[in-house]
This record gives sequence, structure tokens and C-alpha cells, in this order.
Amino acid sequence: MALGCEPLRRSIPLAFLQYPIAVDASDEARMPMTVAEALLPFGWLRLGGALLLAAGPGLALSLLILPHEKRDATMRAALALAMSMAFWPVLFTWLEPMPLRLTPTSALIIAALGWALAAVLWYVQRRSPAPAARDEAPSLWPRLLLWLIVLAAALLGMRAIGGFVAGMGSDSYHHTLIAQLFADGGRIPANYEPYAPLATFRYHFGFHALAAVLTWFSGIELRLLVPILAEVLVGLAPLTVAYMVEAIGGDRRASLIAALLTAFISPFPSLMVLYGRFTQLADLVMLPVFMGLVWRAAWPKEDAEQRAWPRVIALAVLAAGLGLTHYRVAIVAGYGAIVFAAVNLVGSSERRAALGRMVRTLVPALVGALLLIAPWIWHVASTWNVGFPIVLGGGSRRAFYDLSRLGSDIILQPTNWVLLAVSLIGLWGGWRSHRRTAVISLATWIVALVVFSTEPFAKTRLDAVSAAICQYVPVAAVAGIGLAALVDWLAARRGAWRWVMAVALVAASSVGAYSMARSIAPRWVYLNSDDIGAMRWIAQATPPEAKFAVTTYNFLFAPRFVIGIDAGYWIPLLAHRNTMTVPMTYPEERATRPDLADSLVNLHALGGHLATDEAVAFLRAQGVNYVFNGSNGWLINTAELDASPHYDLVYNEGRVAVYKLLGPAEPG
Repeated sequence: MALGCEPLRRSIPLAFLQYPIAVDASDEARMPMTVAEALLPFGWLRLGGALLLAAGPGLALSLLILPHEKRDATMRAALALAMSMAFWPVLFTWLEPMPLRLTPTSALIIAALGWALAAVLWYVQRRSPAPAARDEAPSLWPRLLLWLIVLAAALLGMRAIGGFVAGMGSDSYHHTLIAQLFADGGRIPANYEPYAPLATFRYHFGFHALAAVLTWFSGIELRLLVPILAEVLVGLAPLTVAYMVEAIGGDRRASLIAALLTAFISPFPSLMVLYGRFTQLADLVMLPVFMGLVWRAAWPKEDAEQRAWPRVIALAVLAAGLGLTHYRVAIVAGYGAIVFAAVNLVGSSERRAALGRMVRTLVPALVGALLLIAPWIWHVASTWNVGFPIVLGGGSRRAFYDLSRLGSDIILQPTNWVLLAVSLIGLWGGWRSHRRTAVISLATWIVALVVFSTEPFAKTRLDAVSAAICQYVPVAAVAGIGLAALVDWLAARRGAWRWVMAVALVAASSVGAYSMARSIAPRWVYLNSDDIGAMRWIAQATPPEAKFAVTTYNFLFAPRFVIGIDAGYWIPLLAHRNTMTVPMTYPEERATRPDLADSLVNLHALGGHLATDEAVAFLRAQGVNYVFNGSNGWLINTAELDASPHYDLVYNEGRVAVYKLLGPAEPG
């Protein structure tokens, strides 16, 4: 498979419409290199405008379906955010059976129509009488502090990644590539071509659909937009956790405490960016809103909420969004809904009535969600016999479920003990409060995630690492509700306790923010500016049919699972040339050739010694004619290449080297 030599292109924003134009080398050199260059001095305005535009359909849906859900603007914003994040992937899903594709212009029109409908609905609802808000504190300070937490979490994250040229970790490449496939085609891709020899596309795509829409609206290159969007989501995660806390009965102080824990004390969601776990991050922003609505289905607070069908529609849309964005988080949501229902099996007739309301809402919502994602289900089913199967095998389930995969940056965070302590204290405080049912439900959800993500009870695709990352949602909620109740109890005895608790939380948050910012380090990034320069050289100086061998890595839990591990991994996307490696999603896909997995295993088995006669013969048989060693490359022995008559050093800038394999390469 040859990618073809296409001119490098960029998008120039003009009134949020995109006009792709070819760029020459001098113009290309002026394009943003780092995240900071993309946002400053005025890129943040384009980003903000794009985010607001993309939120229009979700705001309209929330006002149309749940006009009385929350008259409070902050909680309305959280609901609209989740609905918008679900809207775009559902829209792409329903383009699948049609001969249509989304374009920047059509996406802009849809977003504008969303805002227009939202404005009309807001005007109409503003003139109608509002139901009494019995559960809201009159003070605006908790709301102002909540938005300050949201802003601080996002800005601290963006400051930490300001010097980066791409997202961190092994996952960032395939997330950027898939988003590019959506931006290129305007619909769900049929496969990974021209970037990889994968004949199918089955990966969850909600984050990528949103990223494609935002790159259309903002003009920011996806290489930079993907990590920027991740930090935006890190900032928004505390907002949706606050929504869930208030939906299940906590007050504004409880939601504020939960938001603070989410943003600065829990290592997640902030440090999910280290691995590039952007899809799980996006789904975890939606998850609390979904769970809040599940709870309200059982325990409605207002007369208008007694009608089940609006909540059925909202839950169906959100469930569809959860399923399209990250399969494992959808499983987590399923466990949560089952737990919330099961808790109401035991107890008074009031609880049993709540269970009935929940079942009458969740069952049709599940049916609705399946209908909304039906074209995607058909898409996946229709690819079952396309291409060739990719069989890895030989993995260790025990290693896969080992929490040590989280890494020392997570396990050794200094605020982990604080999070554990406030969770236990919050559990005790919540047990003593009038929100005992909610706290029991959340605590049971926590236990269920632990049990059903570890051996021998793990019977779904939910692994211990993914479950541990998701735990911040129920943990922060338990701690927020319980600590708020405990503060009230202590303050009734001595008012100074309220200030002691506040100072302690702020101090712990400061330590957590500092520690997590330090953890976001360049060592997690495969690319730097030297590599970007090399990509531009490769695109201009190598033939379209060029194919590269690059540094590889295999996972301990699956020895035959081999991926790229330095900047060479990014060559297909950034330089439009082939490599031997493919996106790490390939175990879920089918290949265009039967020997794909074997070729990766055999390349990695060379151990970076590519100058031997055996290695040269293998590379030529694979159609390789170049070797790339990136700025973070560590496996390939470049000294052997320098001394070998089979190789010629054709590029060497900074810490990046490109070698040409001399002699004819066989078709790969």
C-alpha cells in the first residue's frame, strides 16, 4: 500500500469556514509548532468560538427535552455539554447509511441552527413560570468558585503542555489519526487507508468526531488540537461531577467539594493525558450527567419531572453517546445503573416505587440508545469477513489486569492518601446524613467496579486499569456529599471547623495541582520539534512509495502486540509515507494482508539490530527502503547502521536520523 505524495495542506479559518490550500516550505515554517503557538496570541479565541459553536445542538436538545431539568445556568451548561458531546457522534452514525458526508460548512449550519433553536426555546421558557427550586442555596459564591475550578484545571493543563508538539503517550497517535480520517472524509471511515493497511474501522469514535468538528471550526491542526481538547475536557470534568452530585441530592457545597477533588486531588482525570486516553476522558465527562439523570428517574424532584418520556429521550441520547465514545465506560455506566436500581430493591415501599420509575425509564432508554447506534452496529457487523484476521494470542490476563500498568506517576501521587482519607471520612459523614441512600448507591458502585474488573470475576472487557481511572466519579461524589454533611455537623458545634476544612482542602489541592503539573513531562511525548522538521523533510525529499522501519515496542501482557514507540510511529499521518507499524487499535480490526501481525513481531524480534544480513533481507522483503530513528528513539542501533555498507545516512538534524537502505526493496 502506497500513500501517494500529496502536498502538505492546512486549513485557513475565515468566519469559521475552512479553505484547504497547499503550502510551500517557507509558509509551512510559519505554521504553529507547539500548543502554545497554536493558542497565542489569538488562537484561544478561535478555540473558544469553536467550542461554543459545537455546543449549540446540545443546548437546544437539553432545552427541548428537559426544559425544567435545571433552571440554574451552570447545571444547564453541564447538561448541554454532555448532550453536545453525544450529538456529534450520533449524527455521524446516521450519515453511515446515507450517501452523505458532513462538511465544515454543513457542520457550521447545524451548529448555528442549534443555537438559533436554543435561543427561541430559552425565550419561550423564560416567559413561562418556573418551578420552585427547593434544593438550591441562594449564594452565588459556590457557582463562581466552581467555574474558577473549571477554568484553573483547564489552564493549568494547557500551561503544562504548552511546549509540546503533539499529545502524550502511545494512544495519542491513533486518536489523532482517527480524528484526521473523520475530518478528511466527513463520515465514519470504512478503513484506515491511506494511513495504515487496516481493512476495517470498528473503534469507538465519539471523541474523534468532536475533534474533527472542532478542527473545522477553529482551523487548529489536529496534531495540536487533540491534546488541547483533552485539557479542555480535564477542565470540564469537575463541572459534570458537580452536576451528578446535585442531581442525586447534594447541595452546592457538596458539588463544589466534589469538583475540587476531581480537579486537583484525584490523579484522574488530569493525568489521563499522560497515556493519551482521550476517548475514555471524553466519556467520563458525559458519564456523571448520565448517572445523574438515572438517579433523577427514580427520585424526581419536581412535578414536571413525573413525566418519564423526556428523561427517556435524554438518557437514550446520552447512552448512545457513551457507547460510541468508549466501550468500557459504557460498561461502567451499565454497572452504575444496575447498582442504583438494585439498592432500591431493599427497603420501604417508597424505594420500590423509585425502582419502578427507574425501570420504566431505563428500559425504553436502552432500546432508544440501541436504535440510535443501529447504523454503527450494522457497520461493525458488516466488516466481520472483510480482509484478514489479526491474531495475537499468547497474552497474560493476569498482567493485563495488573494495576502496576498505571505507572509510578499515578501510584505515587502525594494526594492519593488525601483522596483515600477524604473518601473514607466522606463515607462516614454521608452515612450519618439524610443522603444515606445516595451514598450507599455510590459506594456499592465503587465496590462493583473493583470486583468486576479483577480476576476471577472480570467477565467483560472492563479491565482493572480502566475501572480504576473511572473510580474518581463515584469517589468524588461520595466524598463531596459526606464532607459537606460532616462540615454541617461540626460547624453546629464549633463554627471554626468550616474554615479548617476549607483551608485543608485548598492546601491539598495546591499540592495536587503542583504535583500533577510536574508529572506532565516531555518524556511522555514521542514527538518534538526536531521530529516535526524531519517529517517535513520526509514529505518533500522521499518518493511516494517510500516505506520506513521505525522503533518498536511490545507490551508485557501481550508479547505479540507490537506498536511504534517514537516519532516514527507518526510518519504516515505527518509525512504521508508508509511504515511497518500500524495504529495500536489494530487488534480490533482486520488487515489488508494476512502477515501483518507476523511482520511486526519479526521486526521487533530484531531488537534494533537492522544492519545484519538477516535484518537487511527481511526489511527488503517487507518493501522497506528507509529507517527512521526519532528524537526519543532508543531501540535502533544507529552505530551499526553508520558502519554498514547497506545504509546511507540521508538526514541528521538534532537527535533525528534517517537512513536509506541501499539496493532494491521488494514489494511489501
